Amino acid sequence: MCLCTGILEVAVVGVVVAAVAKHRKKTAPEVIPAPGSDAAIMAGCKCPVLDNGHGTGSGWGPGKFWVNADCPLHGGEAPRV
Repeated sequence: MCLCTGILEVAVVGVVVAAVAKHRKKTAPEVIPAPGSDAAIMAGCKCPVLDNGHGTGSGWGPGKFWVNADCPLHGGEAPRV
């Protein structure tokens, strides 16, 4: 085996790995559907549907929703102030 061939193979592998890593960085983060929306219900959401206007919001302002603490998508302990 020639030393030059071995160096070329390492360089090509390094370029492919770098291209794959660069591609992975460009993928969008996972988007969690709004509480009460059809998409959220299909994903297992247990938040109120009617109170959240089927995912459009509760009417208390933009981005305000009623959530269920037992919901696997939106539940959990509320932040303490």
